[in-house]
Amino acid sequence: MKSVTDLVSSLQITIANDLQQKYPNLDIHFGGEAEQQQETSSSMITMFLLAMLAIYMLLAIPLKSYIQPLVIMSAIPFGIMGAIIGHWLYDLPLSILSLNGVIALSGVVINNSLLLVSQYNQESLENDDHQQAMVSACTSRLRPVLLTSMTTFAGLVPLLSETSIQAQFLIPAAVSLAYGILFSTIIILVLIPSLIAIQEDMAIRLKRLVSGKANEGVRE
Repeated sequence: MKSVTDLVSSLQITIANDLQQKYPNLDIHFGGEAEQQQETSSSMITMFLLAMLAIYMLLAIPLKSYIQPLVIMSAIPFGIMGAIIGHWLYDLPLSILSLNGVIALSGVVINNSLLLVSQYNQESLENDDHQQAMVSACTSRLRPVLLTSMTTFAGLVPLLSETSIQAQFLIPAAVSLAYGILFSTIIILVLIPSLIAIQEDMAIRLKRLVSGKANEGVRE
């Protein structure tokens, strides 16, 4: 199955280039659905960037941190990778409906990351050992994270297996959501603890560096 973008690219490579070589003054313009899809894609990219900014602000305010929202949002690229893998498995072209699913996925996929980071912050208040706090957070949130993702994926399976014509318009978005959530969950359980450990190590080293410079200033 080829999308409009693939068809236009094929025409550009085969027919359009040959015509322009034979007739240098010929102006070829692709309109209709191809033009509309290009305009929609550019506007959706803008909306996606605005959504990322809004998500960052909504996370930064309650967490009172500039770094932890980035740690939480690091799951989004892996969710997009999962959406692409899902389209490859179903032999579906990436379309506007797929992009709609990716935008929705960006807001959903961070839930598991937020669960881990929020639990880690609570554990850190009770335990000065950051490594042990992360182990406790991952242990207590492993089941909720897995159950949430698996139930969401299971809820989308009936739509993914639907063969009716009406469902074909929804399947690209459903594939983006289902496989984006499934793939990102596996990565989140490894990625988020690693990023938090790196963040804490950098914070400790920065404090030592600042305190060392302060002590040198006092001695002078």
